[in-house]
Formats: sequence, C-alpha cells, structure tokens
Amino acid sequence: MHALQGLGPSLSGAAAVLELLDQVPDLQTVLICTGGGGLLGGMGAVLRHLAPGVRVIGVQSVETAAMAKSVAAGHVVDTPVTPTLADGLSGQIDDDALHIGQACADDLLVVTEAELGETIAWLHRTTGMAVEGAGAVTVAALRHGYVEAPHGPLVAVVSGRNIDPSRLDMLVRQHPG
Repeated sequence: MHALQGLGPSLSGAAAVLELLDQVPDLQTVLICTGGGGLLGGMGAVLRHLAPGVRVIGVQSVETAAMAKSVAAGHVVDTPVTPTLADGLSGQIDDDALHIGQACADDLLVVTEAELGETIAWLHRTTGMAVEGAGAVTVAALRHGYVEAPHGPLVAVVSGRNIDPSRLDMLVRQHPG
C-alpha cells in the first residue's frame, strides 16, 4: 500500500507514537522515514497534539527527496523516480502530502546513497538486523552527522526489513567496517 493510499501508514504511525510517548515521556526529537508522508503524517500529527515540543524530523535519501524538495519550494516538485537503496520511499507526492510535510515536519533531511549503503551494512554487522534502505535513512542521518545532538532523548524510527538478501550481502562486502 502506498503511503498516500488509505489510512494504514498514518494510523500505524499514530499508534506507534502513543507507545513511544509512554516509554519515553521526556522525548525531545523523533526521526521518521519519509516517502509519501503517511508515516510522517500519522506520527507528526499525534506529536503535534500530545507533545508539541518534540522536534519532528523527516528523513529521505537523495534519490527519494520529493517531499524535501517540495517543502523547500513551497509547491509539489516533479521528482524523477531513479534507482535507490530506499525504494520504499520512492515516488511522487501530491498536494495533500505536501501539506503533511509542511504541517508535521520541523525539518527534512536528505542522506546520500553511499551513506545509506554504509548504514545498512553497519546495522547488519552491529545488530544482526536486515534493514531495507527506506528504514535505515534515519540511522544514516545520525551516523553521518545530519542531526545536531539533542538536549534530551532522541528516537530514530527504523521501519522495514524487505531488503533483498543478495543486496544486503553486497553492501556488507562493500562496507566491511
């Protein structure tokens, strides 16, 4: 299901925030994998209502940056779909998604494909997790210095394990650590 087709991603994000705020009541910053805006919208809307002081940061890859480009321009920017490690974030956005990005994100960050590949390999080596690129963008932003150190707890949403095993093996070989 695409992030803009149906309420699934938004409702899942909203439910996740309730659990997150219960576990980390003094939360300061949340990094959210951002494609079409479903997860960002669900999590961001609940955070704006229940914890308005929490900084909400959407993260994309350079090849999936339709939201970041559109929010920066103030209108939907046609962004070509190109090969990427974060294919789960790939695609165009519409006016509704743009409004989600404008209303829910304090910032939108864009990581490179090289940073993303290194992070996927690092996550696998250090945690054993097989995380797809769409889910690893938030950790890539942290590992590669895109996020200033917060004054309190930070959560990076890592969502998605649909990475092709041969792609994961290739990335681990390319980035041995």
